[in-house]
Amino acid sequence: MNNKRTADQIISYFLAELQNKPLDKISINEVSRKVGISRVTFYRYFRNKQDVLDTLLEQFLVEFDDLLKHKFTNIEAFKMTTTRAFKQVLFDYTLDLVTFFYSNKSRIKILTESSDEVAFMDILHSTYYNYFVRSLTDTFSLNQNDQSLINYSLYITGGVKSIIEEWYRTDYIQSPEEITNQILNMLTTSLQELLNKIKK
Repeated sequence: MNNKRTADQIISYFLAELQNKPLDKISINEVSRKVGISRVTFYRYFRNKQDVLDTLLEQFLVEFDDLLKHKFTNIEAFKMTTTRAFKQVLFDYTLDLVTFFYSNKSRIKILTESSDEVAFMDILHSTYYNYFVRSLTDTFSLNQNDQSLINYSLYITGGVKSIIEEWYRTDYIQSPEEITNQILNMLTTSLQELLNKIKK
């Protein structure tokens, strides 16, 4: 059996099972039987059940990181002067990020319920913050250690994190478009203040 295929089958089975029961109710015997492997083969791929969960988290974070890497290469909105232009340029970019969360809501639920929700969201925030600051510093040739830049960026990215967390807690009642508009309404004023300060 192909190594990657076997590991992917184990992960897929865990993902499906974790939607219905907690990690401690899933047995390695059951997983091995359903995937068509022995317990010994399971342990060739994963140390234990937590290792499978950690791999799920790692895969999610790699996908999130790849999305940010692609989206943050050049944010022209950072150069816009009007609120309307700013929102127009940022809408598609923000909607892509929000849609990523929406399309992965079952994985996010599993990862937050199977581990520490706060830690999971903090990891996502930290990744988002790092790309945000890097993009600003690259666009305007700024010092990444400037305290004012750090404070504004923490405030702005923290606001985005709060909106996403509330959306998650309310079971994604609002559409991705509505959440995107909420984020942009929050971002516009704060980001323009920061950009005005930077451009002085």
